[in-house]
Amino acid sequence: MKSSNGLDININKQEWQCIIKIISLGLGLQSTTLYLMSNTGIYQRADYAIFADPGAENPKTYELLEWLLKWQSKNNGISIYVVKKNLYEDLLKQENSTGQRFVSIPVFAKKGLGILRRQCTYEYKVMVINKKIRELHKLKPRQWMKPTEVWIGITTDEASRMKDSNKFNIANKYPLIDLKMNRLDCKKWLEDKAYKHNDIEHNCCCDRCCRYGMVLVYAGGPSP
Repeated sequence: MKSSNGLDININKQEWQCIIKIISLGLGLQSTTLYLMSNTGIYQRADYAIFADPGAENPKTYELLEWLLKWQSKNNGISIYVVKKNLYEDLLKQENSTGQRFVSIPVFAKKGLGILRRQCTYEYKVMVINKKIRELHKLKPRQWMKPTEVWIGITTDEASRMKDSNKFNIANKYPLIDLKMNRLDCKKWLEDKAYKHNDIEHNCCCDRCCRYGMVLVYAGGPSP
């Protein structure tokens, strides 16, 4: 196993014991299903759920977040941490969240340059969640990450998206894959359990992301 700085770390897999289990809560259909299943005994209970908020989500995402936070409060649910960034502000400043290089989002560029390279998911989702995990472990700077599972709401119909974590002592886990569930199975389970909030089925994405048919023209100019 390698640490985040590339050093080889000799760890016996039998000695690796997860300390905390985190749901990566994107607030789309699948991750919301996973959260509710983990709360209601269909799947083992996670320790925390983390929603990385870039400040630019689809409005339906924020409506669902409000509903889920109320559900969590009324049902002694798994604690949900909402960690905020400001993607649009960083775009206007032409720098990333740490004040360094400019992170692009998948929008149409002017002058026929096509869609800009997408770097936002890693920086405004993955990195944000990893930082919060370190806080939950109460780690100091440069301390190694403690064994952690991150549960991701990917279903069998999109299994090609599965991948291992490249971070030391973080293991990605896919509970809905373990349960052999696809997206329609998630929808049916929610309906059977009478979770009928109107916004559960929406795509989780930023409200100007052209990956989901939404268009933002970068730096002016017409879209294709």
